[in-house]
Amino acid sequence: MAAGGQLPYETTHGGIATAALINETGYLLTNQHLISAGAWFAKNVSNQAASAPEDVQSPLASFDGTFSQAGSLLPHAEILTADHRRLGNVSLHYLDRALNLAVLKLVEPPMIKPLPLRKGPVGRHERIWQWGYPPHTARSASFRAFLGYEDARGHPTYSPGLVVSQTDAKHWFTDADAAFGSSGGAVLDDQGRLVGVRCGGGARALPQTDWFRYTRTTDVYALRDRLPAEVWPA
Repeated sequence: MAAGGQLPYETTHGGIATAALINETGYLLTNQHLISAGAWFAKNVSNQAASAPEDVQSPLASFDGTFSQAGSLLPHAEILTADHRRLGNVSLHYLDRALNLAVLKLVEPPMIKPLPLRKGPVGRHERIWQWGYPPHTARSASFRAFLGYEDARGHPTYSPGLVVSQTDAKHWFTDADAAFGSSGGAVLDDQGRLVGVRCGGGARALPQTDWFRYTRTTDVYALRDRLPAEVWPA
């Protein structure tokens, strides 16, 4: 505005985050808030419902908390490998606002191997490795310099940490770096097995100054009770 610009000023919105491929048929886990499901969800539900036969319910109408085998194509979403190869179109099959979770599926079979899944839950004080694409971190300048986080500028990187809360819930917390831009990031154990999906938000039970000291993680092992067997590898 100081340079003479006028309102309204429009920009193209874009971003980068992470999804974890969990089986060879193409199912991925990521965060619900990355799908931009608000206005898009309402628009597509109304449009599809208006054009669909009366006895056919739009799969979008039951997405929140209910798995849809049919799914719905996400034309605005693009899934890339770590070296920026396109994996093709993707469809949405499940949303869970309480867990901040979305289940996607690649339309074409993936060209990369899925992450192995752990067959049991993590334990308190167990070490984990949190992956993502953080453009910056909430840590102090001295902390960034000590751990080399100044090099994390939208490139895939990891932050080690420990599980610091009890793990008998759908969410648990770690002290891995709570870096913005790591939403949907895979949380792995020492054997490289997927144990969680970073969902951010911080520990809101703490004073506001300490919210982002810990990272909230959706427990993958607990998801087996919510999602059908076809999502999980045999």
